[in-house]
Amino acid sequence: MRNPTVIVEVLSESTEAYDRGDKLAHDQTIRSLRDVVFVATSGARLDHSTRQSDRTWARRSFAPGEAVSIASIDVSFGMDDAYENVFEPSSS
Repeated sequence: MRNPTVIVEVLSESTEAYDRGDKLAHDQTIRSLRDVVFVATSGARLDHSTRQSDRTWARRSFAPGEAVSIASIDVSFGMDDAYENVFEPSSS
């Protein structure tokens, strides 16, 4: 893919450390990239990194009940919607 604006990584247990480490460091050198989103598969959690005007990166984590907004592509969604029917309901 050329000149991506957003990269979404669906994390797996076996590659999470690499995805959040060396791979992220490489991805952040892509000039066109504005956002990197990590989607957890072990639980309902999403981490969103956004390139700031000074070229640094700010990260925010989202949990159930919160709304996620990715301004660079004008997308918003609720965490509850993103993870609907993904995990088995816990038994009490």
